[in-house]
Amino acid sequence: MSKSNLTLGDLAKAKGILQLKKTLGGSDEDYAKMLVMSNKYLKDHPDLAALSVGISGSGAFYDHNRRRIGLHNADPNILAHELGHAVDLGGSSSLYNEVITPYSKKLTRALSHIALPASVALAASTLEEQKKQRYFNYAKGVAALAAAPNLLNEIRATHIAAKMSPNYGRTMASLSPGLILHGATSLTPLSTFMGVDYIRGKQGPVANIVARSLGMPALPPTMPT
Repeated sequence: MSKSNLTLGDLAKAKGILQLKKTLGGSDEDYAKMLVMSNKYLKDHPDLAALSVGISGSGAFYDHNRRRIGLHNADPNILAHELGHAVDLGGSSSLYNEVITPYSKKLTRALSHIALPASVALAASTLEEQKKQRYFNYAKGVAALAAAPNLLNEIRATHIAAKMSPNYGRTMASLSPGLILHGATSLTPLSTFMGVDYIRGKQGPVANIVARSLGMPALPPTMPT
């Protein structure tokens, strides 16, 4: 993120908004909305006045530890969403802020890298079926627990942003693609474990093709009982 001397308090004034426009670009209408949005948030949450606002080259974000927001465009709904994160997480320390949210993101990121090879290796292993199923259930449970705080935080931030806007439905519609993307990213490990677990229990040509493409052995036909 580029360095910036701007704060949310600055964005509540014309001079600060013009300074951001000079750096970020965008239309006068967008910055007029950002000015109004900044004042709305500060009216209800004056503690956000010192929140740092800068330019990000890799997407918008809210950094709780450094109390700063990064913007990559002049969309007022994006600013509102990141401020929603600031309101939701707050500035004070808590188990949710300091441990659950950051570590769940790290765990989800790690699981995204290992979910497919780990689940394929487990499916192809010589372990007893009962043990395989138990380990798949453990993996799915961990992935679900890791995803939950991220999903909750994104939903709450989006709701706060929409509530602060003049049109709740329109803002929700504007932010929905980002919410869906965050949700898909958070749920990727869980869906991977569930998918491989589902495929390994199926027989037939389609299931065998998918299994072989994942490096799993083709499953023998189920014997009638």
